[in-house]
Amino acid sequence: MATLINVNIDDTGFIQLPAGTTAQRPASPQTGMMRVNTSFNPPQLEVYNGTDWRDYKNRFTAGLGSSAASAASSAEEILEYNPQAQDGFYWINVSGTARQIWCDMKNGGWMFAGRMQGTTWSHDDAKWTNTAVLNATSSPTTNTDIKTYAWFVPIKKARISLSFINNYLEEDWDYSNGLAGVFSVPAISTNINWDPSPGVSAGRLSKHTRQDFIEWFNKSNNVNGTQADGMGGPQFNGRGYINGVGGNQWNNCNMRGVNIRTNSGNVRIRYGISLNNEVDCVSSDYYWGVGFNGTPFGNNGAGKRSNYTGSGYAWNTATTGWIFVK
Repeated sequence: MATLINVNIDDTGFIQLPAGTTAQRPASPQTGMMRVNTSFNPPQLEVYNGTDWRDYKNRFTAGLGSSAASAASSAEEILEYNPQAQDGFYWINVSGTARQIWCDMKNGGWMFAGRMQGTTWSHDDAKWTNTAVLNATSSPTTNTDIKTYAWFVPIKKARISLSFINNYLEEDWDYSNGLAGVFSVPAISTNINWDPSPGVSAGRLSKHTRQDFIEWFNKSNNVNGTQADGMGGPQFNGRGYINGVGGNQWNNCNMRGVNIRTNSGNVRIRYGISLNNEVDCVSSDYYWGVGFNGTPFGNNGAGKRSNYTGSGYAWNTATTGWIFVK
C-alpha cells in the first residue's frame, strides 16, 4: 500500500497523498484514510469515513451542494458535512443531473417538493405522477403553484403542511422513485380503521391516529372561526373540527392516506382524510387534504370540505399546502 511521502512545512511545501484507482483502494481501510482516486476524471480526493469512501471533490473549497460540480445526494448529506448550513437553494443530484432545490436546513434537512393552491393541483392533474416540473427554482413562500425536482428524488419521509408551513404531518414513505411513485399507487376505496400502522400496503396509509388528524385540522383553521364560514357553532371551537356533537358526529368511514376515493368514487383526494356520520363511505361529510376532485366539492389543490348542511356547517375552503421530503 502507498505511504505518505514528501512532507514539507515551509510556505511553499505540500503533502503528497497516495494516488490510485478504485480497484487499488486498501483491502481493509481504516477510518480517516485519505487518498486521490485516479479512476475519476479529473482525479478526486476521497476519505474513508468508517463505512465507505466519500468523494470530496470541490467540497473543501466550494462546499457540498454549493455548485453543480459539488451536488449533494440530499439536504441531509449537506448537513452531515456542514451542520451550520442555512435554509436556501442547494445543488442536489437528481437521477444523475445536478438540480437546484430549496432546502429547509433549520428543521433537519428537508427538500422542498411542492406548493399547492388554486385548482391546478386537483386530483386529476397530471403533475402528481408525471416528470414535469413547475416553477422549480422557487422558494416555499413564492405565491404560486410549485413542483420542484425534489418530487423525483428517492425518499424515506414526507412532510405535508396545510394553511401554515410549520403545521405538518410527517409520513414514512419509502419510495425509490420519490413522490411520483407514492402518488401512483392504486386508490384506496375501502373503509380503513385508525390503527396507526400502515395496514393496506406499506407506505400508502398514514401512520397517524384520528387524534393526530383532529389536532392537525384545528391548527390549520382560522383562529376566529364564525358560524357563517362553517367553523362556529357546537361542532367547531373557533379553530376547527372537534369531532362533532350528538347525531352530527363524523365518527365513521375513517379513510385516510394516499389516493382515497369516497362517495361512490365521486370524491378523490391525493392525500388526506374522509369522515362520515353514517357507517359507510357512500356520502362522506368531511374532507381535508391536498389534491381534491369531484362532486359536490369541485377541484382544488389543498383545502377542507364539509358536505353537512345542517346549522350552517357547509363550507368549501381552499388553502395552501406544502410537501417537503428527505
